[in-house]
Amino acid sequence: MASPSKAVVYTSDLVHRAACPPPDYGKEWRDPENADASPICNYPVIWYHTFRGIKNRFERGKTVHKPIQELAPRISDCLKLIYAMQERGQKVSTSAVSERLGVSDATATMMFKDFASAGWVEHVPYRGVRLTPLGERKAMEVIRHHRLLELYLARELGYSWDKVHAEADKLEHVISEEFEDKLDELLGYPTVDPHGDPIPSKDGIIEQRQGQTLAQLKEGELAQILRISDQDSEKLCYLGELGLYPETVVQVVGRAPFGGPLRVRVGSGSEQTEQILGAELAEHILVSVSRSGEVLQ
Repeated sequence: MASPSKAVVYTSDLVHRAACPPPDYGKEWRDPENADASPICNYPVIWYHTFRGIKNRFERGKTVHKPIQELAPRISDCLKLIYAMQERGQKVSTSAVSERLGVSDATATMMFKDFASAGWVEHVPYRGVRLTPLGERKAMEVIRHHRLLELYLARELGYSWDKVHAEADKLEHVISEEFEDKLDELLGYPTVDPHGDPIPSKDGIIEQRQGQTLAQLKEGELAQILRISDQDSEKLCYLGELGLYPETVVQVVGRAPFGGPLRVRVGSGSEQTEQILGAELAEHILVSVSRSGEVLQ
């Protein structure tokens, strides 16, 4: 007969390898009127794990329906990450999310299950999970907080654009909806953050900025920088030193072969400079190409 300490207890979709019996139920039970009967595994153990699982799932279900500022930072960070990966066309897998958030695969899997129960994500074969319209609306709340804060830090407090991302990450989870509205009004109802990323509206609508990468520009083409998609602080600091900010006019004047660096004219008039930029970094700069001598907005 298998030892009760090795019992596997199945509860709904949860599988618990439990120490059976637990401390409060330390003795194997037999029918006193039938000494030859097989010992009965402790039923309280099964009920304990069953109801604990149900209770935990119920509590997590209540948690994900809270306002953004009341959610655990890990939950809103995960929503924001899923949206960013989708936007770049990347596969949103458990391993990819756990690595970027710095959590275990088991934690990422549990968040995916909770999000699915809340109607925020759905599974897409070979693509991991994808935000549903409801999930995108929830992610937009986090992103709106984050990008408004980035602009406030840069414009009102004088933070450099390479430092606002990390600071906004800390603050986005705690500001109220009233504070968000006041911030929006103070900044003049902006539509983009310091990196050129679009700021979602209060209704969760985001206007994507269409263009091509700087690396795709042909030699001689004139363009205007729309957006920097890489949030790495060291890269942003370097791009700032080159003068490659959103709304800056650029022109590719030379390109080394075999994926080599680009020679780029930055700015216009007397302030124009010529810079050398790696092709890989140029892939993270979205630009709008000039037509008929005018730079598109």
